[in-house]
Amino acid sequence: MCTDTIEYPGLLAKVTDLVKTDSAMQAAFVENSKSHRDPRIRAIFAMAPALGPAFDPASLARISIPTRIVAGAVDDVVPIETSAKFFAARIPGAQLTIYQAVGHYTFLGTCAELGDRTQPRLCIDQAGILRDEIHAQTVTMAWKFFDANLK
Repeated sequence: MCTDTIEYPGLLAKVTDLVKTDSAMQAAFVENSKSHRDPRIRAIFAMAPALGPAFDPASLARISIPTRIVAGAVDDVVPIETSAKFFAARIPGAQLTIYQAVGHYTFLGTCAELGDRTQPRLCIDQAGILRDEIHAQTVTMAWKFFDANLK
């Protein structure tokens, strides 16, 4: 991810500036290799996760809870090679589902007319993709995943 997203224009420049000037951001980077395990979290279901290379592979290898990742094959915001596939390859036992012809924003809610008109990139999917169907499939997958792993 080397470009700004529609919903956060200017984010990369802001983060770059904060890393140089903000003591809290600098302190957070010092802490990035420490465990942040929260025992209340017993399973992970991630949709179109981002920033894979920002994570230390050794820390991902220490994740020991069930993990399921879903993403779209045509995600041009968070490319799957450096995100979903990156995480799945480094988290032990992670399950990965890649939806064909699905983009990053397909996981957002279905847009009404105003969204279609004012933010078409967030609302329009590839031909043949029905967002509500992808949502239903993902909800079913998540339900089965959590049902199996949170008993």
